Amino acid sequence: MTGQDKIPLLLAEKGQELLNQLIPKIVDIATQTGIQNIGELKEKLPDFCLPPDELKKILTIRNALVDKLNSASQTINQLKKIVDPLNTVVTVTSTVVNTINTVSTITKASIPLIPTPPPGSPDPGKALLVSLDSLNKVLAKTTPKITKAQNTISSIATTVTFVNTILLKIIGLLNSIDKYLKGCNVDALTSLDSSLTQLEQEQAAAEAQAQNPSTLTNYQGFILEVITEPFSPTVNRVKAVAKNAQGIILLQTPLSFTTTPQVLIEEIKLIIDSNNLKAN
Repeated sequence: MTGQDKIPLLLAEKGQELLNQLIPKIVDIATQTGIQNIGELKEKLPDFCLPPDELKKILTIRNALVDKLNSASQTINQLKKIVDPLNTVVTVTSTVVNTINTVSTITKASIPLIPTPPPGSPDPGKALLVSLDSLNKVLAKTTPKITKAQNTISSIATTVTFVNTILLKIIGLLNSIDKYLKGCNVDALTSLDSSLTQLEQEQAAAEAQAQNPSTLTNYQGFILEVITEPFSPTVNRVKAVAKNAQGIILLQTPLSFTTTPQVLIEEIKLIIDSNNLKAN
């Protein structure tokens, strides 16, 4: 197993570690503070505050948990970044394969049209067959690389979705603890890592879009839409597109494995704004 092949396993282990270590401690804090049904629809904060010394102990535990979560988030992000060169491999090698297939098709079609050469002259048909054989050899070497990279990316994307679900669950529980502590005038709360904050914001935006998708239909005259394309039997990639009134795509983002497509909508809106573009 190569280093890249280990990434999904390492991500899954890190996610499971956070699940096993942080959530029980957060639930324990909820029990101590009197928060009922934490993380559920029926969650209820107590109408009293613990003594200051007990609140200080809870704050210390809470900040230690956030430090651990932030550290884990940085490790997870470093592992996720390794998928970027793999995406490059897939893009480049796919282009090579498509080019080879096109050349091969043209070559096969042209061979029967080549006139028979005079006796003693080089046979251009044979030369093309040799070239075709060389192209097929390159194709045989290239295709497995694409398949391997696609399988690795697919596995990483699936695991990232699993880990993000765990991170969002932990953030949600911490938010409930923070709400209680702030209500008791406790400050000095350690902040979440910026990537965790961004993940939370993306999730909130995605939920808002799901509840009211029409709010993102039109922007500066463009019709914005998220398009899904299958990457493997179990994993999809998405991109945001901006169309004119005739349905012609004028702008689009690169394909992404993001689980929160709203970030792609924001990306294409930024392109529109930064270039002062209009659909008409």
